[in-house]
Amino acid sequence: MPTRKVRTRAWLGASGLLLVTLVLTLSRAMRWPNDFSEAHWLLDYRFGFVKRGLAGQILSSALGLGGAEPTASIISALAVALLVTLSGVLLWMAWQLTRSAPQPGVALLAALVFLSSPFIVMSAHLIGYLDGILIILSVAAVALMLRGRPWAACAVQATAVLIHESAVLVGLPVLVLAWWVTPGQDGRLQSRLKRAAPLVLPLAAFAALVLSARALPPDFQDLYSQHLGRYTFVEGDMHIFVPEWLTPGFAQHFAEQKHRFEERITCEACLGLVLPTVLTLLVWTIDVCRVRTRSITMALLVGATFAPQLMHMAAWDTVRIWTYSVAMAWLGAWTLIRAHGASATVQSGLRTLAFAALVVNVLVATPLLDNQFDRYALTTRLLLFAPVLAAALALFLARDPEPLPAHEASPLHDQ
Repeated sequence: MPTRKVRTRAWLGASGLLLVTLVLTLSRAMRWPNDFSEAHWLLDYRFGFVKRGLAGQILSSALGLGGAEPTASIISALAVALLVTLSGVLLWMAWQLTRSAPQPGVALLAALVFLSSPFIVMSAHLIGYLDGILIILSVAAVALMLRGRPWAACAVQATAVLIHESAVLVGLPVLVLAWWVTPGQDGRLQSRLKRAAPLVLPLAAFAALVLSARALPPDFQDLYSQHLGRYTFVEGDMHIFVPEWLTPGFAQHFAEQKHRFEERITCEACLGLVLPTVLTLLVWTIDVCRVRTRSITMALLVGATFAPQLMHMAAWDTVRIWTYSVAMAWLGAWTLIRAHGASATVQSGLRTLAFAALVVNVLVATPLLDNQFDRYALTTRLLLFAPVLAAALALFLARDPEPLPAHEASPLHDQ
């Protein structure tokens, strides 16, 4: 048996490896908030109940207490704080999964795949966007659901919907998964459905946003454009473009974009970029949680992972949307493992799949917005990630421990 001192060193080494991987991946696309994200923080409810207005309303109300107004510096500081918070949450999840897994080496390898993924690159690139808030709130909602507090969980998710409407597809499906596997349920469908009432809250929030588009004043676009025009740091005609994008209802966006759904959902570059990580996380979760392949839990897990892709019917930022599935696969893994634990057995090919996914994440550059590119050339990336790849190779070559006896494993009981 390893001594306590050896175990401590092992966990410190694993934690350091996770942190280094995350920082290196973030540094590939780190920048300051762009004009599009800054404009969103200046949107509030002064001209009507509008989608994405809650974050700006909270900011303007908080600053108003001190007689101040939003500035580029304040928005940048807030954006950095949110990215640091998101990074802390993701590291905490990785540490929890690695620490509690009966095969910590496999769990660590899966965590390295996630922390080197295109989602992390895109999170740094989209600093100042509202995406990070959605992930943070979604993790909080799932944690509350797993603790047996469904009303609080769904209230948090409803708040996420008011922050950004995409939370209906980014977060809510995983919350439904958490509701389905919440400990303490007797397993009967009728009993589960009786506990589904809180899920109405985020759906009601989304319905309110849909209806509010019809209730905006006729001159909302002009009012918001004039409001943005007061802030000289919002450049690039964003004072015109952002109101034009926010004013139409969901039906109009769907009518304008739906014809490109098939093209976006079959984008070969995006599939090659995202699927290695997503498949690694799904296979790992299904395996260690013993999820039956013909089960409702399996359907909910896969559905929650790919639900964000439905946004392609109304939005055009294809790569950004594809990376959401990486985050949802990770949140789904955390949900099931925290709910029911993990067994000690994994498929023999999982290490190979995970190591290959990590190599893909390092070698392939994530397409960025605003004509931006990966900060590091391929050679530089290989040099920077060499310690991570070396550690991953050691994990890949490591011998699996013997599986736990059947009575000690933690299979996911499911219908």
